[in-house]
Amino acid sequence: MSCCNQKQISDEGLCKDCFIKDVENRVRETIEQFSMLKKTDNVAVAVSGGKDSLTVLSLLKKFGYNVTAITIDEGIAGYRNETIEDSQKFCLQNDITLKIYSFKDAFGFTLDEHYKGGSACLSCGVFRRYVLNKAAKEFDVIATGHNLD
Repeated sequence: MSCCNQKQISDEGLCKDCFIKDVENRVRETIEQFSMLKKTDNVAVAVSGGKDSLTVLSLLKKFGYNVTAITIDEGIAGYRNETIEDSQKFCLQNDITLKIYSFKDAFGFTLDEHYKGGSACLSCGVFRRYVLNKAAKEFDVIATGHNLD
């Protein structure tokens, strides 16, 4: 199904403008349908620096929610620094506070220091969620963005 005569960019046949409006409407309607947020809430948004979490952050800010971005620095060399810089740049451009929490501060070690050469994927997720939950205690609500589905 096509939305207009512009170039279609989505599998649904939507152009860029219609796709953006569709995503915004779906997010807004989901928030309202499930009473997920109130305008008075202090909302922490878990931000990885990727498109999904930055989209959630951007939309909640656009919708008028009081948002603060939270990023977790695991201490993985060559991995997190670039996304932290992306998050910092985005937050600066959009007048959003960014708080960075680290494994080093929470546990006394970085992931690289703790897992020298071994696979840390399973533990990393548990550690990240622990730090995120601890950081979220300052807020009324925590929002995460995984994917559009």
